[in-house]
Amino acid sequence: MEIKKLEWDSNFFGFPVGDLLVECETSDSKVFNSDFFTFFQVRSKYPLNIISETHSLSHWEIKTIFSKNLDKSSEIKIDIIDFDDSKINEKLLYELAYESGKFSRYKLDKNIPNNKFKKLYQLWIKNSVNKSFADKIFYYKENDDIAGFVTVKIKDTFAQIGLIAIEPNLQGKGIGKNLLLKVENYCLENNVKRLLIPTQSENEQACKFYTKMGYIISEEIIIKNYWKNNF
Repeated sequence: MEIKKLEWDSNFFGFPVGDLLVECETSDSKVFNSDFFTFFQVRSKYPLNIISETHSLSHWEIKTIFSKNLDKSSEIKIDIIDFDDSKINEKLLYELAYESGKFSRYKLDKNIPNNKFKKLYQLWIKNSVNKSFADKIFYYKENDDIAGFVTVKIKDTFAQIGLIAIEPNLQGKGIGKNLLLKVENYCLENNVKRLLIPTQSENEQACKFYTKMGYIISEEIIIKNYWKNNF
C-alpha cells in the first residue's frame, strides 16, 4: 500500500494531498510516515489503525452510499424546474451548496479553512452548471427564491446524486421528496434503473429521509484525514 498524490486536490489546496485506499481487512496497525504530503486521506471499508510519526488524525467520517432500484415513475406535486430550461445565476445556488456540505469533512475538519470549504462547493456548482460534474440540475423556487436543488450524473448503468439541499426553514414540506422523485423520473426516462446517493452517517436527518424514500445502504467507507504535524 502506498499513498498516491491527488493532483486536483493538490492544485486546489496549494500543497501535496495524498490518498491511501485500503481494500483488505486487517487487525494490524499500519505505519505511514511522509515528509512529502501535507495532508492525506485514508479510505477503508474496515476499521483501521494508522500510526504516523509525521502526521496526526484530524477528522474522520463514515461515507454512506444509499441505493435504490428504480421501476416506475412518480407524480411530481410541485413545480420542479430544469436548469437547462430556465437558467439562473449559479451564485444563487451557493448558500444551498454550503448547506449540502455541512456534514462533510471539508466543513468539519478544523484544518480546512471555511473559505476553502466554500470555494470547493462553489467549484462544485460551477462544474455542475458546465456539465463536468452533473448532467442535470433541478431546482425549486418559493416566492421567487431558490428553496432547493439537486444535481445528478449518469454513469453507465447507474446515476448518482452529487449535491442536494433544501432551505433549512422550508425542510419537511415535501420539497426534497419531489426533487428526488424528479431525479428518479429523469433516470427512468434515460433507461437508468439504479440511483446512488452518497452522504455521511453523521447526517442522521438525510439518512432517515433516504430510508423513508425506499433507499438502502449499499456501501459504507471510513475516511480519515491526516495532517502533517505542526502544519
